[in-house]
Amino acid sequence: MIAINNILISDEVVKEQFVCDLGKCKGACCVDGDAGAPLEKEELQHINDVFEAVLPYLNEESKKEIDRQGRYVYDKEYGWVTPTIDSKIC
Repeated sequence: MIAINNILISDEVVKEQFVCDLGKCKGACCVDGDAGAPLEKEELQHINDVFEAVLPYLNEESKKEIDRQGRYVYDKEYGWVTPTIDSKIC
């Protein structure tokens, strides 16, 4: 257990791996968050592997932003994330 002030927090909170549940959040981190969707380091290569197959489905604004920022960006606070357009949608 971890104690913060007078609140006890289970060690499981620290150990549990975050998994995005797109069905529940509907992509909120890409629309309302401070950065794009969080990415694990090993996911970066997966993005590179499928990029050409996904490219035809992206709109022109998204393609231009990826050309400008790259397929993923490093955020000082959040680590690897998807790029965003005007700090909004990714």
